[in-house]
Amino acid sequence: MATADPQLSELIEEEFLKCKICFELYKSPRILPCLHSYCEQCLEKLLEKGKGTIYCPECRTETRIQSSVRNIKTNFFINGLLDLFESKRNKEAVCSVCVSLKQSPEAASSRCLDCADFLCRSCAEGHRCSKLTLSHTVVSLQDYTAGRYDEEARLRQEQHCRSHQDTLRFYCNTCSTPICRDCRMLEHFSHHILVMADAVKARKPQVEGLISSLDNNIKSIGQQEEAVDSMIGQLKESQSTIQDCVSKYVSVLVEQLYAQRDSICKELSDFVQQQEKSYLSIKEALHNHMDSAQSTKDFSRKVMEMGKDYEILQLEGMIQSHIKRLQDLNIPAAEGKMPHLVIKEGLNKESVGKQMFQLRFEPHCNSSGNPPTVVVADIKPEPQITVQTHATFVCSFDTKDNEDEYATNITGIANFENGDIVIADESNSVVKEFRQNGKTLCDTYVSEECCPCSVTVCGDTVYFSSKTKIYKITEDGDIIQINNLRGSQTSYPIASYKGKYIAVSEGTLCTLSLYDPKGLLVGRVRPKDYGTGKFMFLAVNSREEFIVTDTAKKCIVVFTKTGEIINVCTSAGSDQFVPFSVCVDHRDNIYAVESGRIIQLSPKGEYLKEVVNFRCQSFRPKLITCSAFGQLILTNKEGFINIYKLS
Repeated sequence: MATADPQLSELIEEEFLKCKICFELYKSPRILPCLHSYCEQCLEKLLEKGKGTIYCPECRTETRIQSSVRNIKTNFFINGLLDLFESKRNKEAVCSVCVSLKQSPEAASSRCLDCADFLCRSCAEGHRCSKLTLSHTVVSLQDYTAGRYDEEARLRQEQHCRSHQDTLRFYCNTCSTPICRDCRMLEHFSHHILVMADAVKARKPQVEGLISSLDNNIKSIGQQEEAVDSMIGQLKESQSTIQDCVSKYVSVLVEQLYAQRDSICKELSDFVQQQEKSYLSIKEALHNHMDSAQSTKDFSRKVMEMGKDYEILQLEGMIQSHIKRLQDLNIPAAEGKMPHLVIKEGLNKESVGKQMFQLRFEPHCNSSGNPPTVVVADIKPEPQITVQTHATFVCSFDTKDNEDEYATNITGIANFENGDIVIADESNSVVKEFRQNGKTLCDTYVSEECCPCSVTVCGDTVYFSSKTKIYKITEDGDIIQINNLRGSQTSYPIASYKGKYIAVSEGTLCTLSLYDPKGLLVGRVRPKDYGTGKFMFLAVNSREEFIVTDTAKKCIVVFTKTGEIINVCTSAGSDQFVPFSVCVDHRDNIYAVESGRIIQLSPKGEYLKEVVNFRCQSFRPKLITCSAFGQLILTNKEGFINIYKLS
């Protein structure tokens, strides 16, 4: 006697076959692109409300419908399970043969798994003796309804062609649809035809691979959800710490300061509620995305394991499309600000009623784990200066993969056209590539003889300098030296121009050497009548003009390919000017790291404004690059990367 597959038995349970809208057994089930199924009538009601658009009640995926719900694919997988479930539930069935012969119907005692007919005792005996049905499997109705033959009944289920009523045995690769024998000989005669089993065998591994890839998606979403929970905890901890600190200072002052305490706590509470609401919203989105991914995986796995060939082929495209949509879905990160408290000391009797406390909300670094900051500041006669921020914090991540790595020393940073980031870590002799959300794409370790210094992307290829040589990293991860550099500088910063050449800053020579991607020298540029100095970091704008920091003269030089100097910037709104790393955006605006802040220069090298000031923060920028999407990407000496969106 056959034994039912436990998974199939669970699958044929009534709850799985119920519509999540009407909570009744499916009637004409239709499957949406998100792989959730509903009754045809239930979808028609949603279509009336949505005016041509249906939003999935479970995952809120939008589906546009052309004219009628009947244009949505029928879920033959659910239909097949429904047929089996309904036949098992019919415990008072009558003989199908007696009914067809218009005889008085007898109570059924058996069922033929091949014919899918209920049989009375006499008809069952005749069925077993007939030459035409001698090989058929006739089982007792009691065993059948108990589920002991679910697997055999499922294997014998067949889907029939709507046009010719024949069994679907073939698959038209040209039209991507199951067909019968008559279809093959008529309208599909000249098409590429496969036997159904061969078509499934060719497609099943690819679909199963996609389903398995969802494990990484689910794991990543889980980690993001944990990170959001952690940030909410830190947010609450910051709130509690700052409230205690405010209370301590208020307790030693006169009654007038209690009003300030209430005011500052309310401001803090409002901020915390707003931030928590933002984090919970992201957490909910992550949770919904995880549920959708898990639901997709479970459903797809069931189709792969229990689906008939034509059912797998019918759902293959939808499964692939939905999994790719889930994998491409990007949930934006929250603006991770944390509150900091500034307390003004030195108050006297005359000034005791003035505002003593001030909250400051700054971008939060996820991996720092630092407690909320309390700053005590002396009141001075000079007016307080407020710094305008012209960039919005997006996210932050640590480039260090594990605790076993040596202290990170990022000496070069660049980015691909799609926004992916590449860094050179000299301490660990590695070149790393990241997504902008911090996900590691690949690590290319190099030998100690060629530790990476500066890095750039020319075309789609990563190049890095090491001592007096330039290397490139191939698609296979191989490291190839392309040339030797002149001079004996300890470091050679590099930059690229539109995939055409790599510009090398040659230090005290105050010259740029230009090499094509193969390493051949194609030119040298030196600003006319410039004198001595020491060229360091450089960038090339869209007009093929060069922007270089001179660490000896403490200036930023802008000059053309012919050596004509456009401008020399020697100050930027402060007493001291110490420029370091530089980059340009898609409009040729210049951005530079300068004494704990980011400044912006015009394309001609004239100082415009301060973009971000880090002087009161733990993050101190070291290197900078700008993506094609208007994002400043900064790194500090500890190996953290901060990303800001330019206003």
